Amino acid sequence: MNKNIVSMLFSILIIMFSNAVSAVSCSDAGSGVFDNETDLGIIAAACLDANTNNDSESALNSGDFFGISTWSLLGKIDNGRSNDLINLDVNSIGNVSGTFSFDSSIWADNDEIIVVLKGGATGEGSVVTEHGKKAKSDNKGNKPANNKGNKPAKGVKWSAYLLEQDISEGFWIFGHGSKGQLKDLSHLTIYGSGAAVVPVPAAVWLFGSGLIGLMGFARRKK
Repeated sequence: MNKNIVSMLFSILIIMFSNAVSAVSCSDAGSGVFDNETDLGIIAAACLDANTNNDSESALNSGDFFGISTWSLLGKIDNGRSNDLINLDVNSIGNVSGTFSFDSSIWADNDEIIVVLKGGATGEGSVVTEHGKKAKSDNKGNKPANNKGNKPAKGVKWSAYLLEQDISEGFWIFGHGSKGQLKDLSHLTIYGSGAAVVPVPAAVWLFGSGLIGLMGFARRKK
């Protein structure tokens, strides 16, 4: 009987980790959402990458992004335009960096909010590469080019950034593509959830402690 309990706990742990497979930790430190005031102050509590073609409620919820499966679409914007909820500014040629802000009142109905950056083609030209630093036009000194004919950068398609509580503005930037190009912005999306994030390490520690306790109990019983 005790062996069955131990096996069941191991199975639960495996399920927990398997749910996280569809979303992996963000690998490119040059991409992300940063504080609009200080540039270097990170406003995202966590970041997860995805390799699906596009972000959506179903993609986020089926992947249990940040341990939550109740994400709802709050707003989506692209091409540097703004709407009633989101203000989006593009600061660079190629649409690879800029600022964003959204109506802070949506925090009243959401315990967690994420910002998703979806990459499009690879941007070229004079752009902000990281925290306000300027980049060269390209390796051959060519003039900035428009997006016509640019191929999508390989690798991660989009990244989700879990915002710190009550944060509603920031600076965004994409990292490098497969050949050093900067990815431009396809769209920026905001999702919210009424469920609070439960830290995975704490959950794992809880299950691990229970497992150790059961194993000790089984030994004493023998």
